[in-house]
Order: sequence, then structure tokens, then C-alpha cells
Amino acid sequence: MNLEKLKLEFEANRVKVNIITINIASAQSSQHEFTSRCSFPLFQDTDLENAFGQHQGSKDDYYIYNERGELSDFFPFKGDRESNLASPEGYANIKQAILDAPFQSRLSVDTVAAVKIDGIAGRTYRINFSDDLGDNKKWKLLNTITIDSDQFIYVDLEATRLRKRRFYQIEEVP
Repeated sequence: MNLEKLKLEFEANRVKVNIITINIASAQSSQHEFTSRCSFPLFQDTDLENAFGQHQGSKDDYYIYNERGELSDFFPFKGDRESNLASPEGYANIKQAILDAPFQSRLSVDTVAAVKIDGIAGRTYRINFSDDLGDNKKWKLLNTITIDSDQFIYVDLEATRLRKRRFYQIEEVP
């Protein structure tokens, strides 16, 4: 199941997401098949509850909420944007919408990975990062920039988006 794969991918990157699904009322007989293949909650819609009708949606729609419970994005089944998780484009679209969700309502200090460069205006610096400072650290190039003032703040959007903890190293480029 591709939704389970997506959840596991987020967990492997230390991104916390809560995924729930609602099984359409007409598919109640297949509920056990779905619950046996996934680690996230599956709620069963009924004619009485009519969850799809209340959301004005249908089977295979994706509603993406941010951490405040605000609707961040919506992918209707067979809408303008691909959302079929079986296709690479659909998988990437849903994944990106989930990654973008927390930052639409607020951006706080605990979600920003910033690097302060105390340097010399006009000089070029290489910013390297590592996810580990132990014996296995491997410095990777993040960016090379020429600063226009003696102090410069660089925001690592990749770490911010994935909420990763990174360590940085600044080197002047000769």
C-alpha cells in the first residue's frame, strides 16, 4: 500500500505525520483487507455518518491538514493535480503537500535551521552539513555563497522542511 510506504518514508526521515483514512461506506466489506495492510487508523464511513458528504468529497480524495488542524491542501480524485500514489508524480505531489503543510500557518524558531556566517563582505563561503558529528560524520556541500555584508544568515530550507537536525561547517573559498 503506497500510503503506508509514504508514512514509513516520513518516519525514516524523522518527520512526524498523522495519517488516517476513511473507508467509503460502499466498501465496508473490504475494511479488514485495508486494516491488515496499514499501521495507521482506518475509520469506516457509514450512510448515517456520511463523512465523504460532510467533506463534500469522494473516494480517493486527499485532505492535508497542518499541525493546527487547518486544511492546508486538498487533492480531489481525478483533479487538476495528479494524486494517485501509484504514480511517481502523484506520490511526489502528496508528499510535497504534506511537507509544506506545517509552514503555511506559522514558522517558528524551532522549525528553522539557520547558519550565521561572520565573514567579510564580498568573499565566498562554502556551507557544509553533516547529520552526525560522531565518527561517521560525512560533510556534504549545502551551498556556496558570496556574502554582501560581514554577517549573513543562511536558512537551510531542506533541514527546515524535513525537521532534521544538522551540523554545519563554514569554509572560506579561496
